[in-house]
Amino acid sequence: YSEAEKYARKAIEWGNKEGYNALLWSYHMNERHSAEEKLSLAEYAIKDGYPEGYAFVALNQKDTKKIIQTLEKGVANGCSMCWDDLISNLEVVSDYKRIYQLYEKRGTSKDYFNMALMLMDEMVGKGLPAENQHILELLNKSADMNDLSALMLLGDIFCTREYSLAIDDPQVGMGYYNKANSLRAGYASGDIGNYYANIGDFDKAVANFKAGADAGYSFSNTNLGKCYLMGKGVEADTAKAMECFMEAASQGY
Repeated sequence: YSEAEKYARKAIEWGNKEGYNALLWSYHMNERHSAEEKLSLAEYAIKDGYPEGYAFVALNQKDTKKIIQTLEKGVANGCSMCWDDLISNLEVVSDYKRIYQLYEKRGTSKDYFNMALMLMDEMVGKGLPAENQHILELLNKSADMNDLSALMLLGDIFCTREYSLAIDDPQVGMGYYNKANSLRAGYASGDIGNYYANIGDFDKAVANFKAGADAGYSFSNTNLGKCYLMGKGVEADTAKAMECFMEAASQGY
């Protein structure tokens, strides 16, 4: 640690403030530095124009209210490390309205997706309006940024009846699934297969389960195994079914 800290200090002396990142982490991980030393370094880094120091100040605080106040200052001053830590601490105090505001302000694909999830989880009683059209708009923003989770959820909404805002339009849903597959081969094949299985088209179901299994997805392997076990879309074959189940198990399913 002492050698790493020496080089980090040298980088700071030469005007590279990223040296603070290495130095702050070294202090944080090294028990030979006291809590006072860690806090002092973080506060000095902030004064020297390195806003990530706010995240390290928060790491040395115990009171959730003070941690939130510090992280809010960090976000306001450009501390990228503070965002997710702030959201985690706001979850502790159930300040969902503020979490929603932070997601909206940052505006990444995952933020839009999380905003939609919050509304789908019926946060109406927690200061958030749950309007189906707005949920779809948020999911589409995320999907337009190629977020796979958003594409899959939109596919499910249009192809299944598992959600309160389910919309029966499989053609639209397949468009989202197919885009997911174009971004990552086989990613949505299991869900497409499930759709066809649910409407009784096991030939197409098996074809998609095989595509997903070939791409290495355990969910598809499991469902392909069920098809072999029950003889749906293929000839019943217990040995092949077990192969699929064992492959899925090896993938952690």
